[in-house]
Amino acid sequence: HAHYGIDTNNFIENWHSNLKCNYLCQFIVNMSIFLICVLFEEVELDYFCAHFQVGMGFNNHTLWMAERQ
Repeated sequence: HAHYGIDTNNFIENWHSNLKCNYLCQFIVNMSIFLICVLFEEVELDYFCAHFQVGMGFNNHTLWMAERQ
């Protein structure tokens, strides 16, 4: 069943649409910007540090299963 036992009507559907379009949209945009910042500031730095350590011989390079075949 599409609504999984939740009774809806046009008023509730309109309210839900308004909530998504006018309020959650900005929240989702802000969360997307936050995610991009975390990826850029934290994950990229960790990736390049690990890449540098492997390149300098401090750590071993671990191959993915597809790379081993």
